[in-house]
Amino acid sequence: MSDQAISRGRFADSTERPLWLALTSLRGFQDDPGTTLLAGPWCVTKENASRFSVHPYPLNGKAEWLKACEVAETTYQDVLPKISTWCDSHHEENLGQDYWEQVLGWFLRYFVDTVVERYSVLSSIEVEWPDIKVIGLNSAQFSRPANARNFLDSIRSSDEANLQLSTQIAGLMGFAMESRSLAGLAPFAQSSDEESPPKEPRAFGLGRQIWTPPLGSDVYLYKTLMRRRTLAMLAVMTGFKASDIAEFPQNELSCPIDELARSALAKLPAERELDRIVLALLAHNMPTCLLEQWRDMAISSRTWISKKRPVAIVTGLGGFWSPQFAVWSAECKRRGTQLIGLQHGGTYGERDLSTSERHERQLADRYITWGWREGDKTVALPAARLAGLPKFDSVSKGPILWVGTSDSRYVYQLGPRPVGSQFRDYFKSQTRFAEELNPEVAKDILFRPYPSNFDWPDQPGINLKVPVRVDDFSKEFWERLRECRLVVVDHPGSTTFLETLTIGRPAICFGSSEHFDIRDPAKPYYEALANVGVYHESPETVAALLGEIRHDVRAWWADTRRQEAVADFRRNFASTEGFFWQWRRFLLNARKIDRAASLPAKYSGNN
Repeated sequence: MSDQAISRGRFADSTERPLWLALTSLRGFQDDPGTTLLAGPWCVTKENASRFSVHPYPLNGKAEWLKACEVAETTYQDVLPKISTWCDSHHEENLGQDYWEQVLGWFLRYFVDTVVERYSVLSSIEVEWPDIKVIGLNSAQFSRPANARNFLDSIRSSDEANLQLSTQIAGLMGFAMESRSLAGLAPFAQSSDEESPPKEPRAFGLGRQIWTPPLGSDVYLYKTLMRRRTLAMLAVMTGFKASDIAEFPQNELSCPIDELARSALAKLPAERELDRIVLALLAHNMPTCLLEQWRDMAISSRTWISKKRPVAIVTGLGGFWSPQFAVWSAECKRRGTQLIGLQHGGTYGERDLSTSERHERQLADRYITWGWREGDKTVALPAARLAGLPKFDSVSKGPILWVGTSDSRYVYQLGPRPVGSQFRDYFKSQTRFAEELNPEVAKDILFRPYPSNFDWPDQPGINLKVPVRVDDFSKEFWERLRECRLVVVDHPGSTTFLETLTIGRPAICFGSSEHFDIRDPAKPYYEALANVGVYHESPETVAALLGEIRHDVRAWWADTRRQEAVADFRRNFASTEGFFWQWRRFLLNARKIDRAASLPAKYSGNN
């Protein structure tokens, strides 16, 4: 797809004006190309790329993107106290903003980011084409997300969910609209994984329920992404003072919708238009687990706490993964339990703050990183996810494994770039890299794209232009790593790059700072890698380097300066040295810090 397609096209000349605005690529929601404007690149398909005009994306520039990030943060901070106060009043409680942020903040963060981005797009269209009419979704087909995870998964992958949300926003902004019906899944249909019944909750495999943990356990770990063997070893080394919760009961049952309460939520006073729109949207889009089902989850949580309240909880994605866990941990925290956050993947500490990192660090009393430090909350420990990774023997004749990535055509968080339509520039850098490869080097390349292409019409595309082999996914990623002599990762700040360095495979990473925003404290480490040829801004320089080193990668990698730079980088972003003893000391110390003594008497007990 050419850059020309992503433009105003026939409507660049003001003598022709679009009559209709299409919000999606779905069939039946785009009319005659001569009268219809596509709202953005997410509406483009291989079939319509050359026929329709596309509104230019208003947030492509860094300044515009950062401004949208600020607007989203302001909006979140505006609506959170309003919703918290309303929830306390509605449920006849006095739990406070910190509690409600822990319970519903995961959903609200992603929801606000998504709404602000869609609002920005529609606002720019409204300014240019004030009389345009939206082709929207029939409100009778609206559905609501089951929980934060279902919302995020749907916004990332479902055209139907995005059509619903954009239709609702356009309606609240006052666009004229024609409603049409879908012939398929509901917008927020749950995946088979989400619909499956939860497994029996267990505590590190000993068969005990969450509310009867191993005797004497004071520190609970949940969704840490540690391997089972690692968790079992930590439990033994701490004398079972710290134990893993392998599963957590979900308790998300169908229940009647409280339309009266939702109507009241939508009518909360707001001075800013964006705040008003977010609150109005919540009337329909607030997951039932956060409103109608909250009381049942709170009662269950308080019952469990009456039997045992942990001194500390360590979790990475627990509150996002399980609404019941979010409520239980919030109930524990207000009674004195420490909530200790945990880094669970790359990007954190390296690239600009993501929505998830910002939220996790906000909720946590302390936050465990993979080696970096930033602020008083952070605690540098060996990386939980990287501990126990195998060390592969080096090979001299395997392929050069080139690892790509991808993500949704839709923006679902306002954080590190690229996201949404910005990925098109990333795909271009992939093509530039492939086209610069020496033909002999290209024969050695095995390209492993991201398993899902998210229906991008121009991804990867390179396998049609350049003779590199494309992985057929017949082998697991770790098997491919074992076979290769060198790994090229085309997206800095990735878990893949950190994992590759951890297992000892020679690795090169590239990505332009125009597309991948590296935060200031991390820049010296990337500069050190750049000085020894491990990190590159330009795909062309990587292609040239591969021609120079492909016959003896091991000798190139063994260079003393290169190894020192890699080791320093790993110490700060992928530390694994002394994992078990450092974690044992941390967990045993954590169980000695019970905040209950400093709380009012009504919160300090287990009830």
